[in-house]
Amino acid sequence: MPGDSRAIGVGTLDGGLYLHVRGESTRAVCATADRVAGDFLATQPPTPRITIDLAGSDWVDSTFAGWLAGVYKRLGETRERVRLLHCSKGCRGSLERMRLAALFTFPARAAPPALREVPLLDESASEQALHALMLRAHEELALVDDENARIFKPIADMLRRRGA
Repeated sequence: MPGDSRAIGVGTLDGGLYLHVRGESTRAVCATADRVAGDFLATQPPTPRITIDLAGSDWVDSTFAGWLAGVYKRLGETRERVRLLHCSKGCRGSLERMRLAALFTFPARAAPPALREVPLLDESASEQALHALMLRAHEELALVDDENARIFKPIADMLRRRGA
């Protein structure tokens, strides 16, 4: 069902992976996006590139931001390999506050014409996996710099204690 908000749109753009998160730049899409990105990277593309369309998102939560930082690292810490499309002022502001905006490019591009709908994973069915993803995301944010460590390390520590 095209445009389903409980799904992400998946396609290809410029030989890389394209993900449309449909206005949910939050932890709700991270497990599904991570699985799709992992499947793409498992094909070992010669120059991996992931484009994430944030159309409709007004902000980015810390789990999603940390997931983006992890994707950046997995793609070799090359700025041009993670592109964010349709990044609203609010999303950009969220990324700037978390000191991540400089990691990504923000090109003006259109979405690819054909997308496949991938339903969001049921969070309750994989609560442990979601917890692990949230922990990794906040650890990534804490590694950015001292100010991020001050803010996000306590969250990562709390998530680690709850998961133990």
